[in-house]
Amino acid sequence: DPIADKFLLISAFITFAALKEIPVWIPIVVITKNIIIFLGWWLRLQITGNSVVSPTLSGKLSTVLEMTVIFFILTGVSEKILFILTYLMLFSIIVSTFNYIFWGIKEIEKKERLLKISISEKRNSVLQLEKTASSLESDLKNTEKGILKLTNEISLIMEKRRAVEYISGINEWLEKTVVPMMETMRCEDTTLRGDV
Repeated sequence: DPIADKFLLISAFITFAALKEIPVWIPIVVITKNIIIFLGWWLRLQITGNSVVSPTLSGKLSTVLEMTVIFFILTGVSEKILFILTYLMLFSIIVSTFNYIFWGIKEIEKKERLLKISISEKRNSVLQLEKTASSLESDLKNTEKGILKLTNEISLIMEKRRAVEYISGINEWLEKTVVPMMETMRCEDTTLRGDV
C-alpha cells in the first residue's frame, strides 16, 4: 500500500531526527514533498476528476533512495556515504516533486483546453439551435398564414356551396310549385280559349 509506505518512511525519518541520527530538515523535506504531492493530487482530482496517480521514474527513484537512506542509517554505514546518499535523496525528492507538479499542471491545462473546446462546441450548438428555432418560428408563421388563407378559401367555397344549394332549393321549389302552376294555368288558358 503506497500510503502505508509513505507513513512508514515519514515516521522513520521523524524517529531518526528525534534520535539525532539525521538533521531535522530531512524529515521536513520528506513531509513537505508528500504534502505537495497530496495537495497536487487533490487539486487535480477536483479539476479533472482523475484520481489515478501514475508513479514516475523520478518518484520511484526518490522512494528507493529514501528507503536506502533509512536502511543505511539502520546498518550504521559511514557518515560520508550517508551524507552523499542523503543529498542524492534530497536532489531526487526535488526533481520528483517538480516532475509531479509539471505533469499535474499539464493535465489540468489539458482539461481546461478540453473544457474550452467543450464550451465552444456548446455555444455553437446553442447558436445552431437558435437558428433552427428561428427558422421553425418563420415556418410556423408561414404555416399559420397558409392555414388562414386555406380557411378563407374554404369559407368562400362553403358560401358558394350554400348559394348553390339555395339556388338549387329555389329551382326545386320553382319546379315543384311554380312550373305545375304555370302548366295548370296554361291548360286552363287553352281550355278557356277553346270555350270562347
